[in-house]
Amino acid sequence: MKFRYLYKILLLSAAFLATSALTASADIKVDYLYNLANFEGIVPFNWAGMFADKKQDELYVCDSNGVGIFNTSGMEVYNFGDDGALGNIAGGAVNEDGNILLLTSRYEYTLATQSGKYVTDLTLCNYRGELISKVTLKGVPPEFSNFSPEEMVCHGDKVYLASFGSMKVLVVDWTGKYLDGYNIGSIMGLSENQVRDSGMTGFDVDKEGNIFFTISVHFQAYKLTPERKLSSWGVPGGAPGKFNIATGITTDDMGNIYVVDTLKSAVEVFSKDFQFLTQFGGRGIGPGELIAPRGIFIDGKGMIYVTQSADRGINVYKISN
Repeated sequence: MKFRYLYKILLLSAAFLATSALTASADIKVDYLYNLANFEGIVPFNWAGMFADKKQDELYVCDSNGVGIFNTSGMEVYNFGDDGALGNIAGGAVNEDGNILLLTSRYEYTLATQSGKYVTDLTLCNYRGELISKVTLKGVPPEFSNFSPEEMVCHGDKVYLASFGSMKVLVVDWTGKYLDGYNIGSIMGLSENQVRDSGMTGFDVDKEGNIFFTISVHFQAYKLTPERKLSSWGVPGGAPGKFNIATGITTDDMGNIYVVDTLKSAVEVFSKDFQFLTQFGGRGIGPGELIAPRGIFIDGKGMIYVTQSADRGINVYKISN
């Protein structure tokens, strides 16, 4: 009897410790605040791109309908590009002068061949979104000659352009001058067929120049340092800390890593050494819940923005310790 009683105590203690480790989450806590809105209500974004003007403390959200600019209360204060003149806008950045560099795409049709293709551009605009110039890439190695990026991230003068399908990252300055390039598939030792069958599904770069990306068919997330040192973590599964469909990825100022699981409709949080801390969101239409999320962005004040589908817009959360 004493042994059975002691055994039950040990089991309960182990369960309590496991639960405490999960809920305590290394002193990280995430609270849902609201959805981005305008005077008509929640703005129905679907898997939009996001970037910030830290100087003005504003968030930029871009999609095929243009760019919306939101203040710290989550209200839209300005928008541009809805006339289609700039093309489809995938991402961007704001420099110290308030000028905006956009990653745009357009369909270019050739009458002679009666065929067309999508062309990506770097487009420089003023703070009102008015075109200043097109930025031409210069000094790019032949390996990146057919490079067609889907996403961009900027830190200072460095512009990181990512091609998910070819698994390549090109680094240029704001004038388009080549600075560096990463053939991630080659670094991982993948063949051309394996690159084609894999592809990146999420991408971000931290302030130190570390590249973070996900490959959903591998059920893993990755970190690539500027010195080309590659690390990875993740296993398939629906339990907390495991991946179903890993997509968006980013980091906060403490080095924690946030990975969006689209199938799970949740965001999983890991420490800088890839240990699972907690998750938030969850499938549903209630406050803070998500429907097939994909993109994630964290500003310098601990605000988390998560894009989702079904016209559900962008959920806004706050990191608290």
